[in-house]
Amino acid sequence: MNEQPDMKGLNQLEAGVNLYKYVCILGMLNFGSPEERKVAKRELQELDADTLPHLNKAAFSAAAEQLGLTRDEMVSLHGE
Repeated sequence: MNEQPDMKGLNQLEAGVNLYKYVCILGMLNFGSPEERKVAKRELQELDADTLPHLNKAAFSAAAEQLGLTRDEMVSLHGE
């Protein structure tokens, strides 16, 4: 039986706000100045701590597939 992507413990508003924050942070990491990248890395760690416990592995797999991220890119973002 295949696990379906799922999120528990966040409502739609919280999930949407976190998604918007991820977009902004990843933009800073890709296009920001060195100082902005440092800030973005700190912000990413805080956002991950608030978001990742609510997602299952299938959600990560589905997101990586839809975004076209390789395993190495996922590891570089989240260390796993």
